[in-house]
Amino acid sequence: MKGRRRGDPLDLLVAEMMIFANSTWGGWLEERDVAGIYRSQRMGRVKMTSVPGPHDGIGVPYYAWSTSPLRRYVDMVNQRQIIATLKGEKAPYRNNDSELFSIISTFDSNYSAFNDFQSRMDRYWSMRWIEQEGINELKATVVKGDLVRIEGLPMAQRVPGLPELPRGQSVLMKVLNLDYLSLVMECSLIKVLNESHEEDLEEEEIEVEVGTPEAVPPEEPQIEGVEPGNEGLP
Repeated sequence: MKGRRRGDPLDLLVAEMMIFANSTWGGWLEERDVAGIYRSQRMGRVKMTSVPGPHDGIGVPYYAWSTSPLRRYVDMVNQRQIIATLKGEKAPYRNNDSELFSIISTFDSNYSAFNDFQSRMDRYWSMRWIEQEGINELKATVVKGDLVRIEGLPMAQRVPGLPELPRGQSVLMKVLNLDYLSLVMECSLIKVLNESHEEDLEEEEIEVEVGTPEAVPPEEPQIEGVEPGNEGLP
């Protein structure tokens, strides 16, 4: 059975609708001066914050996760704020609410830990699959600099000595060694392919992937909007 490629029209439609909803609802909360939890990106740094701000990677002035309350607690918090305001009721959390800051801090920490565990598990089993299938060459797509994403696997990889290539450029790599303890795959560039798959690189996905081994180390959680006296939150 042929797998469905990332970037198919259905994926794009769902992604754009979610971005539209999260951006619209984030702006709606800001217009009404109702507290919310935003995900912003400035100068390449992604953070959860109670202060409305732009997400440069997606290109929107506000981005408040709200569309997936069954899988993210932050979305449920934002939906509670939205629903209460629509009903003309007092929102559960106010601006400068210490409990809201605690939710952001705890979620950010747990979310980072989950993503780290998931990426390491994905990487381990991807490497096992490479060994099992006796694969010596891999196709990959350039994300940024020497960071590439392996085609067909949930795995990002640094390629030392990779020349400066445009985002989305396809390359062919040679597998040199697999270290399962440190989760390091040594590889080298064989050649640059005459293909480009920039449309397959989703911004939210890259935020997660760059925290994997062989990529850049994840930053400490950054939380804006915490007023003096709330520094001791977990």
